[in-house]
Amino acid sequence: MNGFQAIKRQLLPLLRGLPIILGVFGLSLFLARKVILYTPNTYQTIARIKLDDQRFGFSNSTLYSDFDVFAVESRVQSEAILLSSPVLIGMALDSLDFEVSIYRKGKVKNTMLYDDSPILVSYDFLSEDLFDKDYTIRVLDDGNYVLLNIDGDVPISEPKVFGQPLMLEGGILTIEKNDVLLAQRELDLAGDYVIHIFSRHGLMEDVRGRLDVTEMDKEIQILRVLYKDQHPKKVAALANAICQTYVNDYIATKSEAAQATVVFIDQKIDEVHLIRHTC
Repeated sequence: MNGFQAIKRQLLPLLRGLPIILGVFGLSLFLARKVILYTPNTYQTIARIKLDDQRFGFSNSTLYSDFDVFAVESRVQSEAILLSSPVLIGMALDSLDFEVSIYRKGKVKNTMLYDDSPILVSYDFLSEDLFDKDYTIRVLDDGNYVLLNIDGDVPISEPKVFGQPLMLEGGILTIEKNDVLLAQRELDLAGDYVIHIFSRHGLMEDVRGRLDVTEMDKEIQILRVLYKDQHPKKVAALANAICQTYVNDYIATKSEAAQATVVFIDQKIDEVHLIRHTC
């Protein structure tokens, strides 16, 4: 009997606090659901690139000697810095179409569109003030659109036909239908879209903020390239472009060095022939 009373005394606070525990648990689930709904989707891709091994790789050539006085650890770190440098990122961006980001505006959150956008955007800006800004476009029907104010609720332009330029103070913005995609897929064209047009500097900073290049191991010459963004195809395109640009640049550098060596050897051979003929 005493044991039963002891168990009862221990369980009684738990039973009294059970409604509070259940309430806190339910509130946590509700808040977590809201956070998921309001937070934009984020995708990430990881690419790995193997560096050239001076002992066994591409540079292992008897044509010329590469006197590498740096440790493997230092070389891997330096290549990681090179891979995330503005020059290499700029070369990679030259092969991509990242200057314009298009989002489908929703009631809760905006969804990034990449190659699945039913509209196409072109621009001709003379003023630098027009870059790195959001423009909200409302597609009224299959043939017309208007520009909305900063808050995205009041039209500030007359309805424009698709393909008709929208005159801004210092530039032109043109919206067209993506007829190729609309012919392949049934997409809802009407709705609100948020368009962000990057300047070159703004795009570079945006990509650098989402890019992370690190060595996998200090003793292994493999770099990990990680990129995050709101569209799965976009992150894959950037990671592949960065790696491909790095490989092409490395091959070009080594080819130039080899060509310089060949030119030097040819010059020396000509000098020897000249000396023999002179003698």
